Amino acid sequence: MSQNNMEETIKDYLKKIEEKLPEWMKDNKEELTDILNEIEEHIWDRAEELSNSGISMESSVQQVLTHMGAPEAIAKEYKRRGTPKVFISEDLWPLYTRVLGILSIVVVTVYLVFMIINLVLGRFQLDIVGILFGLTGIFTIVTIMFVALSMEGYLPENLKSSEERERERRKLKIAKKTGIPILSQVGEPLKSFIQPSSMIVGGIIQMAIGLVFVIQPEMGFSHLIENQFLTILRLFGVLIISEGSLHLIRGIIGNQQITKHQFIIGIKIFLSIMNIPLLVILMEQPELVPFVPFEDFLIRGFFGFVIVMVIIGAFSNAYKAVSLEKYRKESNKSNDKAI
Repeated sequence: MSQNNMEETIKDYLKKIEEKLPEWMKDNKEELTDILNEIEEHIWDRAEELSNSGISMESSVQQVLTHMGAPEAIAKEYKRRGTPKVFISEDLWPLYTRVLGILSIVVVTVYLVFMIINLVLGRFQLDIVGILFGLTGIFTIVTIMFVALSMEGYLPENLKSSEERERERRKLKIAKKTGIPILSQVGEPLKSFIQPSSMIVGGIIQMAIGLVFVIQPEMGFSHLIENQFLTILRLFGVLIISEGSLHLIRGIIGNQQITKHQFIIGIKIFLSIMNIPLLVILMEQPELVPFVPFEDFLIRGFFGFVIVMVIIGAFSNAYKAVSLEKYRKESNKSNDKAI
């Protein structure tokens, strides 16, 4: 076998491997070329080692190809990616459940819309069987699709377009440059827990609103308003200015110094709770509220609702403060890895 024939034999072998490789690898031309070049280099190296032991180069090439096995078997090794989880890989599982949930909501929504239309037209009919049939069809189709993707070794990033991957590469580059922690498991930048610019602008606007409450510019109808109500407005203004200043500080700090953010959130929770006594006063004395043409029970209900929302907001902020521990851990992992 001449040199040209050996090269043709190897090229033919590599071509058969390429045909059997998963589509996600074929889409990445650069990675595909590197893999095929690596396999070819391995074949020549092993053949040269065997030829040094007295075997002809032609026989060495044939022995290496025989030892490596069928192209299908080699290509199959590149499909074994991801952590197994039932028949769908653990890597694709979150995307699988998300797609399944979204499509299920779409199916149920479509059926509800048709049911409402039929109800309006006087032809109401509860089609439970139709809904179950639709959900079963969605579950079957989506599951089969994701099982096939898992068997081909697809990962979530392989389902993204080249433009999306390029945007993520730019985002990763910016994250590394600005010091944003990189998720250790997937190599992606940890999402920012605040938007500094929005936080700064929002804080300034909030402080301006609070300042109006405190200053209370002279208006022609001010004499019609109870002094106690004006005092409550000033207190609200002080609290609003305080919370706005906290937002401004957090925006200036940015996505750094997590302990300071947690401390500021704690102060914000305290300030939000301070609103409750003022709201209780207004709820118990609705006559203080001027120019509101509603019954007292409606005003009390409104301020009661606001109190509930304040309490929910306090719990939400407490949850955010606790959630920042995840960011801290990933930040520490990123720093340790850099060291």
